[in-house]
This record gives sequence, structure tokens and C-alpha cells, in this order.
Amino acid sequence: MIFKSLFFRLVSLLDYITPKYKNNFIFVSNNGDFSNVDAFYKFMKSKKNFNLIWISHDNKESNYLFNKYNVKSYNLYSLKGFFKILFSKFIFVSHGGFTGFRSKRRVVFHLWHGCALKNMGRFLNQNTAFKYGVNKNCYFIFCSQIDKLEFSSAYNIDPNKILLFGLARNDVLFNSNFQKKNLTKLLLYKCKNSNYKKIYFYLPTFRDNFSIYSNSNVNMNYLSNLFLFKDFNLKKFNLYLKKNNFLLLVKLHPYDLRLKKLDKFDSLSNILFILNSDLNFLNFNLYSFMGASDVLITDYSSVAIDYLLLNKPIFILNSDLNKFKYNRGLFLDPIDFWLPGKIINNYKSLLFNFDKYDSMDSSKIRLMLDLRHKYKDGFASKRLYYFIKENYL
Repeated sequence: MIFKSLFFRLVSLLDYITPKYKNNFIFVSNNGDFSNVDAFYKFMKSKKNFNLIWISHDNKESNYLFNKYNVKSYNLYSLKGFFKILFSKFIFVSHGGFTGFRSKRRVVFHLWHGCALKNMGRFLNQNTAFKYGVNKNCYFIFCSQIDKLEFSSAYNIDPNKILLFGLARNDVLFNSNFQKKNLTKLLLYKCKNSNYKKIYFYLPTFRDNFSIYSNSNVNMNYLSNLFLFKDFNLKKFNLYLKKNNFLLLVKLHPYDLRLKKLDKFDSLSNILFILNSDLNFLNFNLYSFMGASDVLITDYSSVAIDYLLLNKPIFILNSDLNKFKYNRGLFLDPIDFWLPGKIINNYKSLLFNFDKYDSMDSSKIRLMLDLRHKYKDGFASKRLYYFIKENYL
């Protein structure tokens, strides 16, 4: 910690006197959570006369970037990484970091990691000021006026610093052929079969500050209860999926305890778990194939906001909403209105909507789409690039 403090003080001093080269674009891996940075990097690879430079936090990230892009990255705290950043005009980071790089001649873009439904910042009794070195050339990228309101109030950010260009990672959702091709490749890799009537994609959020593993109101074995419904039966549900030729794809949060017990699910024919190792092997992320699924199942994850762009059904599981609201909190109220999809309160309701989703009312999806996305296209990266070009290049 002392070394880092001294390091950033040195950066602050030198940052004011060194030139900033406009063709140097710094991309930060941000401890593995950098889907929007990754997407904008891919967009910039098609542009000429730019030096695209990756900065990593450790050797694990460096190896990941080398395997993914066959590029050399520079450690944030190394001498080479220090000088790469020092002489660069632009930095693209998912969120946080770069406290010391505050030169007014540099531009930092926080591309963020999703449009939140959950409370954050001052609404979690955290420091109300954004702690990552905001200056006049620091911007945050979001999707809607709702995002601007939430983020500016949660972190005491000037609303003029929030640009509503849309998230870069969502651009690829509009390439349906790319999505279908990748989903087929994933299924053939995982289970040698891609011929399913419908594919449901389950992406639960992480309950970070309260325990659902000892929920006295729900008598169940959490390790085998995917949806946290007390009347859920894993084997019967798998038989139901098999009978209807449905597939359930599941991507758990990396911190979810169930990842340690996946052997419980090995014998299930129509429930398929996607691991980070699978995605790394195929050089995919969730947005490489998510758009080819037929229905999203989630709870309070921001991925539901992204999925709205597909104009497809979304199931919102309400298995522990009151507990979640009490412990973490949700920004918008009444939450029944603001959750972007069909709210599912129990296992019986889930099965009913599995059968009837083709006839579901899509008016709420259209309403939430209009409220949560200023743009409904695949040009978020292009808008960001032209903003940079018109204002700084």
C-alpha cells in the first residue's frame, strides 16, 4: 500500500509535465471485469494510426490478454506500464482506478459494467464523492436518463460528465448471425448437440452483502436449488425440459458457492453450466452468444437491461426480493414496475410461463426498452469514437 501511494504521487507530479500523444489509447483489463473496454478495443482495431495498449494488474491478466488477442500487455505498476500511461492521451477503464493520473490534458472514459438496478454509492452509505480521480476530462458512459440520475446522485458526479452513448458490449447483440453461430459452437463444444426447441439463459446476480444460504424462510438445499423456490425439484425440472426439448443454459456468478459443487449437476441432460474456462477456451464472453437465446431468466442483474435490446421475453425471479431490498436495496420504486420483465413469484408460475411465453404481453418490454435505452442500435462504440474524434483529435 505504501508503494502504491508513492507510485501515484510520482505519477501526479510527472503527469503535468509530460506530453500526451493523441494516438495512444490505453485499455485497462480491470481485474477481469472489462466487457465494455474489450468491446471498444475490438472496434478500434479497425481504425488506422492508433497505438492500442493494454494495461493489466497482474501476470494472470497478462496471460489472458496474450491468449485472447496475442498482444503484449504492461503491468500497471511496472516501469514500462508507467511510461505507457504517462505519455498517452486516452484511458479506457471499466470502473475505478487511476487515482493518480489526473492531468487535465488526459481523457479518461469509464465505460462501466452495466446499468444498475441495485443501490450503489451514497445509497449504500458509501462515500458520496466518486473516488477515482474525476477531472474535467473524465467521462462515464451509460444508456439512459435514468442511469444519469442514479449515477450522478449516487456518486455526486456532474451529470454533464455522463454520456448516453449506450454500452459498447451491446453492439454485438445486433449481429444475429454472429450470435447464432457462436451459440451453436458453444453447444457443440459442451454437449455435442445444438438441436433444441427453445433455449433459456439463466443469469442470476450475486447476493454480495447478505446470506441466502441460511434463509430460514425457504426450506431447501441451496446447492441444488437453482431458482431459490421452496417447491423446486431439480430432477423433475430437468425431466420437464427434456420432455419439451428445452435447454437451460446457466452462468453463475464467479463467487457463487454452487460452482464448488457442480458435480451435483453432471447427470442432468438439459441443464448446462457455462464456466469461465469454457468461455476462455472458445474466446467468447456472454455477449458473444446471449442474443441467440430465446428467453432470459434473471433476478436483479443489470444484464436484463441489456437484454431488452433484443425484444425477447425476460423472466424476473422474485424468490427473495424482500430480503434483497432490505439488505442491498433497489434504486427504483415500485420495483414491480421497474423490473424489466415478467415477474415470477414461485416455481408453478415459472413452469406456466415456460409453456406460455410465446403469447406473453410484450408491452412492458417495449416500455422498459424506451425508458432504459436512449439508442436501440448497434453503434455505441461508433458514437464514443466520434465524440473523441470531434472533441479531442
